[in-house]
Amino acid sequence: MQIDAQTLNNRLDEELDVAYTIVGEEHVVLDEIRESIVAKARQVGFREIDRLYSSERDWEEITTELSRGALFSQDDKRLIEIVVDMPTSQFPAQGLKCLETYLEKPVRDHLILIRPSRYEYRQRSTGWFKSLAASTTLVLAPRLWPNQQITWAAQYAKRHEIRIESSALQRLVAMCEGNMISAKQELDRLHLSFFYQANAITSSDLELVDSRVIQQYTVVDATFLGESRRVNSMMRKLAAENASALDVVYSLLSQLRTALLTTSGKATHASRGRQAAIRSLLQRHSRDQIKIFFQQAGVIHGIVIGVYRGDAWGSLHRLLMLIAGSNLRSEESIEAYRRIDYSLGT
Repeated sequence: MQIDAQTLNNRLDEELDVAYTIVGEEHVVLDEIRESIVAKARQVGFREIDRLYSSERDWEEITTELSRGALFSQDDKRLIEIVVDMPTSQFPAQGLKCLETYLEKPVRDHLILIRPSRYEYRQRSTGWFKSLAASTTLVLAPRLWPNQQITWAAQYAKRHEIRIESSALQRLVAMCEGNMISAKQELDRLHLSFFYQANAITSSDLELVDSRVIQQYTVVDATFLGESRRVNSMMRKLAAENASALDVVYSLLSQLRTALLTTSGKATHASRGRQAAIRSLLQRHSRDQIKIFFQQAGVIHGIVIGVYRGDAWGSLHRLLMLIAGSNLRSEESIEAYRRIDYSLGT
């Protein structure tokens, strides 16, 4: 069965299902979905929580693990989270078969949580998506539209007792350009900065965070414009300041997606300055090359969130320099970069 986050919350008030699959493009919502399921599981006695990575184990090992009883006590309930490595848009065929076989006769007092590492809207029509929607409770978290982003941010602020004026909240969301993880981080940062302030956070208070957030988006614009020396300097500075790699990755993914839409002749809502940067990118790279860049940015995102192992900042720095045109133009260089990403930190 396929449901949304709100329907899930209503169902969790009643009982847990045997298995869940959570997929979507909005990672802050995906994290909330996972937290809701885990919280309910703990509430009803699931004491042991294990996370398995298909990138580290073959599916026969995972199947054996699914059938194993609780480690500490036969009375303990066990939640097993499976992070499924998906270098392409296809779910591993062996993995799908193993999961379907297990779910025909699941272990009592086991709760399964399946998290594919990537999702695109077009995957809804694939066989693996339909199969998991039939054999598990599939919870979908689609990308939030601009008005939904403001609503989500307002609800997050309310849940965490962050007092912020409506105009300031709208400005913060606009400043993050659809990157809701960045919006969440900035709300948390503002909350810490103004915890003892009696009044609500105002637009003026946002000036304290503007410069860092803008710099994270500016490095992507500089990359698209081919300013490799500037990109190199900015990335070193951001790394030294312990800036969020996730914010830069999301900005990169967002702008690469906009570039791909532009090559398809579809309308975008990019600013004039960003449109100029995208035009510069398209003068240097073909649509196929940009698709490769997008895939590699997705791999780096996987490193940041723990799906893959590796040096996120180093990989991101190399990719931005490659896009900016710093001595890496050939297909051989692109393939070499791809191999580096998949073999990092084993």
